[in-house]
Amino acid sequence: MKVSVKMVGVVIVAIAMVAVLVGCPKQPSETAMSRPPKPRAVAPEGEAAAPVGEPQTLADVWTKLNANESYALTMTMPDGEVVTQLVKLEDGKPVKMRMNDPEGSGFVVMDMKEQVMYMCTLEENMAMKMDMAGAAGEGGAASDMAEMTFGPGSIQSDVELKTSETLDGVECWVVETTTKGGDEDTAAKIWVNKATGLLVQMEADGDTIKMEYSRFNEIADSEFEMPEGMEVTDMSKMGEATGGETAP
Repeated sequence: MKVSVKMVGVVIVAIAMVAVLVGCPKQPSETAMSRPPKPRAVAPEGEAAAPVGEPQTLADVWTKLNANESYALTMTMPDGEVVTQLVKLEDGKPVKMRMNDPEGSGFVVMDMKEQVMYMCTLEENMAMKMDMAGAAGEGGAASDMAEMTFGPGSIQSDVELKTSETLDGVECWVVETTTKGGDEDTAAKIWVNKATGLLVQMEADGDTIKMEYSRFNEIADSEFEMPEGMEVTDMSKMGEATGGETAP
């Protein structure tokens, strides 16, 4: 089965984004939790509602991530290449992702609950099923691959919000923060949509990634399934038998 270099790149970037998003706190910081809850306003086009009054920290903004169950994400990479993803969330954290190869030759599906990943090639109508857990480092293959880009997750979120600007027509908080990974923290500058809490731009190590979102709460579970008739090879069972199963 042929897997393009760009497909591997898509996987690395996607896992890095999972690490970044999973690292985002689901709850506000201790300071934020000490304040009384704020009423929410209805936001347009299915986006997360914004609370009355201004948030104080990045953690406050990220509490809005709980409002969406799914969305489509388009990332423009530092070299200008465009990568598209479909994301399914629970409690603000990704549980399923589908990343399309920029060349259109296939796609990757990741299931964070089942800890499995499928790399699919459309021309050969084949997919490789791989275990994302228990491989290589302590955090599994996902954490190891993510460390190649932004680190294993966790953006510092107790940073105070001091600056805002409009980026491509979107009102954003601009935050100077760090991504935690390994023995050293990496400085990062991020732009966060005020209305949704979603990242719209990130600068780290001299690279910039832009993110655009659409199809809020419209992504069906079927869009993460293997196409009917696609041959699926379970790589964890390669030593037990040859051949593969076929998607129903």
